[in-house]
Amino acid sequence: MTTDIALKSGRRQLMMRDGAAFLILTAFTGILFAVTLFLFRSFSSHRDDLAEEAGNAGKAALAQHRPHDAIASLREALSYAPNDRENQLLLAQALGEDGHIEEANNYFLNLREAEPGDGFINLQLARLARQRRQKQEAVDFYRASIFGDWKGEGDVHRRAVRLELADYLIDQKDMQEAQSELTIVASNARSMADAGLDLTLGDAFLRVSDSSNALKLYQKAMTDDPRDPLAYEKAGRVAYRQGDYAHARDWLEHGLRESAGNPGSAADPEGDTATLLKNSERLLALSPSLAASRADRVGRELHNRTLAKQRLDACIKQDVSTEQIPAAMQALVARWTATTRTSTRDALLRDATNEDELNSLIDDTEILTAQICGPPLGDDAMLLILARRGVHR
Repeated sequence: MTTDIALKSGRRQLMMRDGAAFLILTAFTGILFAVTLFLFRSFSSHRDDLAEEAGNAGKAALAQHRPHDAIASLREALSYAPNDRENQLLLAQALGEDGHIEEANNYFLNLREAEPGDGFINLQLARLARQRRQKQEAVDFYRASIFGDWKGEGDVHRRAVRLELADYLIDQKDMQEAQSELTIVASNARSMADAGLDLTLGDAFLRVSDSSNALKLYQKAMTDDPRDPLAYEKAGRVAYRQGDYAHARDWLEHGLRESAGNPGSAADPEGDTATLLKNSERLLALSPSLAASRADRVGRELHNRTLAKQRLDACIKQDVSTEQIPAAMQALVARWTATTRTSTRDALLRDATNEDELNSLIDDTEILTAQICGPPLGDDAMLLILARRGVHR
């Protein structure tokens, strides 16, 4: 009996010791788990901070056009956060800007496998294809970008990509395709009041020799921003090239007034805005076809006749003898002699055929003397412009 009690007491003590030991071990395990979890979370948080810090450094370097530094920072960021999509895209972009074209291309292609419809990725691939001189591949990626997913402000991005595609097609001398892309952008922009876009599109249409659409967009820019001198200047220049000197004068004058007298760019072959305005006014005064009446027209023709004859005589004086005068100029002199009677005021007023012959003679004189004796000055330069455009006739 005593033995049984002793055994039970021993078992109880053993169970109590085991229970205590279990509780201690459990508590110790819990503490270790808590410490481990804390350390893990602390490390994860620190790793996330390092990834963010390196990623921001890479983004800043890329914005500052330091792609080499950006690559190092973005690789570090991805070592902490390998699945960060933004840093993956930035790294691929930095590789391309640093001249690692093939590596950047492969990187973007891998990213595209996961998101084939991503607008940004396709745009970057298009730009890389341009650098690799792969025209069709570049065009295909541009179109994929246009119809891709931009995750917000899709219309703005698609318009910008279309303009970039048009610019590329112009560089490739594919003017018809470029014009088609520009027409789509212009059609979508009709309801928008954006003078800056109007001017950009107008300039692009000029590059594809579509001055008609360019002028429409410059006129729209005037409406969208009536105080923008650049819109009036550009419209005035197009009108001037088209021989519409009345509109050219009005728009150039308005543009000069809005720019507070700034003459514009003298680098343009046609001259600055003030010079172009002066020329427009003189051309309006010299052009027979713009005269208000028959009498005024004949008066202009007689004035131009005097100018052209003086120009011819001065050009001939550069040669010492008749034998040195080119055959074409000798023929021109004969024509002047033959029109002596038909180019009087009475003869011109009596028969419009005489006007046509005289105007043709003036045109031919200005063109030939410019070829033989060099560019004319003053009103002769204006008559040469009219002659080359056939405005007299």
